[in-house]
Amino acid sequence: MTERTRVRATRALAHVRYVFGYLASGFLISVPISAASHFIGAGDARLGDAVVESFVSIAQGVLCLIPFFALVPVSRVDWKNMRVPEYQLFDLKVTRSAAIASGVLCLLSFQLHFFARWIQPKVYWYVFVLTLFSWARVKALTLLFPEFYELEREVVPAAPAAAPPVAPPSPPAEPKA
Repeated sequence: MTERTRVRATRALAHVRYVFGYLASGFLISVPISAASHFIGAGDARLGDAVVESFVSIAQGVLCLIPFFALVPVSRVDWKNMRVPEYQLFDLKVTRSAAIASGVLCLLSFQLHFFARWIQPKVYWYVFVLTLFSWARVKALTLLFPEFYELEREVVPAAPAAAPPVAPPSPPAEPKA
């Protein structure tokens, strides 16, 4: 495997790893949101539903952490060789992928909820909204501060103009008598 292919594969695996990290954090963060919505927003004070949703959300967050940590050995990226705009664009791609993945999971949850009652579409909706806001935040920054996200063009200096050939010095002229 060439060095370039290895670097690309490592970055692709890092991308997948960070998508799982975003999903895991979304599921783990959605726990207090879900529980609070039962008591405050919806006015539904059933503790059992809040506990079930919280447990399901925590379990799915932990399940997303498994591939996140499993990919650590094969997705180590030498960040010191990456320029800031490259990392920021990488973060934009990761947040977009996480938003898409959580959107797909949200749509699937609406269908799967009819077959498995423990699948709570509300939890997936919270995760989708959280990841969508993450992506929107990074995207807004790229629009507000484009100079931080532009990759500098590497200026390749032009080859120096060829100097005219230098003729060897001529021998000194002999004095005429």
